[in-house]
Amino acid sequence: MAEAKLSSADAIDAQTEATDGLTKATGLLNDAIFGASVGSDIYTQLSDALTDAKQKQADATDAVAEAIDRETEALKNYADAIAAAGKIALLYPKVVANNPMAGVAGTIPATVTGNSTGFNAGSGGGFSPIINVNAGMISDPATLAYDLDELLNNFARQNGSSFYGLTR
Repeated sequence: MAEAKLSSADAIDAQTEATDGLTKATGLLNDAIFGASVGSDIYTQLSDALTDAKQKQADATDAVAEAIDRETEALKNYADAIAAAGKIALLYPKVVANNPMAGVAGTIPATVTGNSTGFNAGSGGGFSPIINVNAGMISDPATLAYDLDELLNNFARQNGSSFYGLTR
């Protein structure tokens, strides 16, 4: 009799587990067929993930708006500085005429909103020129190299140093 009771209790436990498994599987099947039902685990997880993603999107949008505001302020300050430099240039035209940076001093560098003039302030606060060489297909490499070397030597003679920061 005791064995029958134990066997009966085991059968009831197995039936309970099977029923719980069937309920869970039915819920997953319904979620797959009809979409996640309100209150289900997957609905709660996805809803929480969506809420987090929307908050991150709102934070990113705010950060971009703040960056654009700071950029606008910086460009306004830059424009004011250019205007001040223009006033000084009127007072000292000979100094401005001999300034090697005069051609790029009034340009606006690349910004968050995408302005780009190719201006590059270089690293360490110095000026690093960007040299683009466009040569035709029939250009002679030796002649091109000679012409570039001659231009750099002329620059060094006029300015006391080369683009590479070396004196010749």
